[in-house]
Amino acid sequence: MAFPKWPARLRSGAPPTDGVSPADPELFGLLSGQRSLIKRECLNGRDADVAERWLAARALSLRRIPAPAPDGQTVILAARDSDALHRGEVLELEARRRDPSAVVALGRLLGYPACCIERFCSLSVQDDVALLGALLDGDTAAAPPETLWLVGPLSLISHAPCSLRCAASASLGADLLAALDTAYPGYATRWQELARRVHVMSSTGGALLSLRVFNQHIEHAVRWQVPDADAAAHADAPELAGAAFDASAYSFVADHRG
Repeated sequence: MAFPKWPARLRSGAPPTDGVSPADPELFGLLSGQRSLIKRECLNGRDADVAERWLAARALSLRRIPAPAPDGQTVILAARDSDALHRGEVLELEARRRDPSAVVALGRLLGYPACCIERFCSLSVQDDVALLGALLDGDTAAAPPETLWLVGPLSLISHAPCSLRCAASASLGADLLAALDTAYPGYATRWQELARRVHVMSSTGGALLSLRVFNQHIEHAVRWQVPDADAAAHADAPELAGAAFDASAYSFVADHRG
């Protein structure tokens, strides 16, 4: 299944007054002490250059890992001090060799909750589809929007939560949303409008939708696409308005109306 890989540049900028992307919740987590390290996984050279310019302008120390990650992406690390940056680089390379202790230590530097690190390490296959399957298989109860992970441009947290109702992840997401709203007034309202919905992916991975559902009918739909531009590409899908909502028509369903 083709799971969308969102460009790192969607986290490398300040949001416009009428949008939610780009935005950098990880930066606010670093500045508030909730994490010691930022890890940006970049799809290509342009993506990496945008991320580096943004983070360098924030007076952070940067390190581009020379060797590409196993999936071919370029990894950029950023920290407020050289010790955390060096430690992050060592752990990143050790984690690529599937060293469990390095995976745990790197997760801690990145500010991930302990319960989420443990859940990630327990998965036999650690890729996007496996994570989605573990998170969403049979999980139909409404979850808080702050744990949203399926739609990258709306994700406040940068880890896969141990469950969509993980209290630690929801609390972290709420803190980051508040910080973004303080820096960019009105951001939380715009984000809530898009995030507090049912988010679904088609069986082919070709359609990623955010649906406002009431009484099992779709009131409003937004279709997301991985963009070539520096902002997330999304557009209304009026043809879906009024249709009955059938969860069985999708491979992954994440209800974030909680």
